[in-house]
Formats: sequence, C-alpha cells, structure tokens
Amino acid sequence: MNWIVAFAFICWLMPPVQTSRQPSKRVSEKESSTSGKLATDSSNTKVSPDTETLKAILGVITKEQQKTADNQNNEATLEKENIRAEWWLVGVGFAQTIALIGTLWAVWYQAKKTAVAAMATEKAANAAWLNAQAVLDSERAWVEASIVRDKQIYFLKIANQGKTPAYIEGYDIHRGPFKEGNKFTPEGLDDSYTVNLAVLLGSGNEYEPRHPFDMTEYFQGSQGKQAFCIKVRYRDVLNRPSPSDSTHESLVVYTFIFTSGILPMNRISELSKYT
Repeated sequence: MNWIVAFAFICWLMPPVQTSRQPSKRVSEKESSTSGKLATDSSNTKVSPDTETLKAILGVITKEQQKTADNQNNEATLEKENIRAEWWLVGVGFAQTIALIGTLWAVWYQAKKTAVAAMATEKAANAAWLNAQAVLDSERAWVEASIVRDKQIYFLKIANQGKTPAYIEGYDIHRGPFKEGNKFTPEGLDDSYTVNLAVLLGSGNEYEPRHPFDMTEYFQGSQGKQAFCIKVRYRDVLNRPSPSDSTHESLVVYTFIFTSGILPMNRISELSKYT
C-alpha cells in the first residue's frame, strides 16, 4: 500500500513533455493554452484516484488512532473507577475498624462497671452479713471454763455468760510439760482424755461437774513447769445456722510448777480461745 502512495506522489510532481515544433505566436499561445489545460486535466485525472487512496489510508490510520485513543481513555476511566472503588473499600474497612474498637471499648467499660457494681454489692452483702453475725453473736451463748480449788481438790466450773441457753456436750483435758518458746497447742501435750456431758445450761447459769482433778496423781514426779488445759464443747441452742457451725469451743490453759505440793495455778490469758 505504501508503494502506491509513493508512485502517486512522484507522478504529481513530474512536468508535462515539451514539443520540438515552433508554432506561430498565436497558434503557439492557443496550443500552449490548450496543452496547459489538457495537461492540467490529465494531471487532475491522474491525481484523483491516488488522492482518494491516500485519504482512505489516512482514514484507516485515523480510525486506528481514534480506536487506540478510545481504548486508552476507557482504560484510564476504568483505572480511575478501580482506584475509587479501592479507596471506598479502604474507607469502609477503616470505619469498620473504628466501629470494632468502639464496640470493644464499650464492652470493656461495661464489664468494668459491672465488676465495680458486683464488688459494691459483695461489700454490701458482707457488711450485712457481718451486721447480722454481730447481732447473732451478741445474742448467742458464750461459755466460759475455769478451775476452782477446794483445799487440795480442783474442780471444773462452766458458766454461760451469753444471752441464750447452751447445750454442754462435754470437755477435753490435756496435760503435760509446758515448753517455753514453742508454739503451744493442747494436742502437743503428753496426756489427754475426754468427758462427755449432756447438760442444758441457761443464760447466766453455772455448772460444776463433780469430777475432781487429782493434781498429785496427775503430776507426781514431774519436773519443771506443767500445763493443764480444758476445752469445753457446746452448742448454741437457739442460733444454729447449720450443724457444722453449731458446735463451739472454749479453751483455757493453766500452768504451775509441781514440787512437794501443789502451788497456785496461773491462767495464761493469751492462750485462751473461743469459737
């Protein structure tokens, strides 16, 4: 196709052929005018098909260029739309992240508030329980044990100093050498025995079991300071929340030194316990 365009362009540039005759001036002018007209018509006749071909080629090229430009424009538009869609997705993702963070913060804040409220409720419940327990303790039976001496004989005296009756189940005796500097426990002494009772002791009343303690028999031949412990077991008759909480104990500890006779017994107050 390119050679056709080149041939048409060369033909369009070539001059007309000159004749060798020398006509007269008038004839020459007429012939010259006629020859020029014919040459022009001939040239126009020759150029027209080539021009049309060139225009067709240029049209095809223009169409291809236009098509390419349209494709490029379409691709640019599509790329812009894709970029816009990607930014929209980024915005949506960012908004979802913010919403998630807000939700987590709200959940954490609500959980914190719930925990604070639960702690306040627990404290209030504990305070109410302590108040109720204080009322119960002020109204319950409180049993005190002590040793009384009648000449050379020692007896146990049990007194209910509370406001309600107490059911005395019995008492435990622990005896043996008292070791200074060690943590004292009645169960750590050498000897012990149990006496069972079934006595209902009213508020403000006392009871003396007629089971005398023969200290000479107990501690004959012992050396150094001796300990004599009494643990009274009883139940509160009126205020008994549960069987496991119904049994109470009162522990008293006495010490003495046994030589040729019985010396006065000393009560160790700091070792007394009440439950």
